[in-house]
Amino acid sequence: MKAEFINPFVTAGMEVLETVINSRPEPGQLAVRSATFTTQQVSIVIGVTGAVAGQVLCGMSLVTATKIAAAMASAPAMTFDEMASSAIAELGNMISGNATTRLSEAGYECQITPPTLVRGTEVEVSTSTPALVVPLYTDFGKVEINVALEECEEEAAAEPPDGGAAEPAAAASEDEAAAEAAEPPDGGAAEPAAAEAEEEAKETVAADTEEEAKETAAADAEEEAKETVAGDAEQKAKETVAAEA
Repeated sequence: MKAEFINPFVTAGMEVLETVINSRPEPGQLAVRSATFTTQQVSIVIGVTGAVAGQVLCGMSLVTATKIAAAMASAPAMTFDEMASSAIAELGNMISGNATTRLSEAGYECQITPPTLVRGTEVEVSTSTPALVVPLYTDFGKVEINVALEECEEEAAAEPPDGGAAEPAAAASEDEAAAEAAEPPDGGAAEPAAAEAEEEAKETVAADTEEEAKETAAADAEEEAKETVAGDAEQKAKETVAAEA
């Protein structure tokens, strides 16, 4: 879990408690727990949905919860009755509302469920991520904040606002339109290529025909020369025989 998810709840808890009890709490050492649970007697359970999702627990002892409730009600002392429970639930509302505003400012839009007040030690809430725990020490006792939140993949993969994701698609459409405009309709681009191929074929045939004609003429001339030589030799031989006779 990102540490930036717990900071809004710690800051909100400190500010709200300071307003309620007129004393600034001191944060303790950050710890990590494999599960979201509290050993405190009174716990506020808050569900978070949206860009980040999970559970937040704010736990405290019964004595601390009673003192904080009395301060919220501006009463000198009170028992932990229904009125005190409502006051502590409202404390959870104030902390979670402040925290979600801070998450929104950081770019994480999320919603919270109405806080649930749980009494009893060893309260555990099932979560899919380990919890980060920060104790806040007040004049009325310790308030323990457990935060187990994770970023939702669906929200992270959502399209960016203002049509940001549409720009590449629009650019691709423009490129396709330009390509279509450059290509002549009805196969116009193929006609010059066909004419060129036809012309090349004609030139090849003409060259072959000319070469063949040259070879034929040379063969005929050679044959004719041979016949002429043979005829002359034969004629001389006859004349020589006749003269000797």
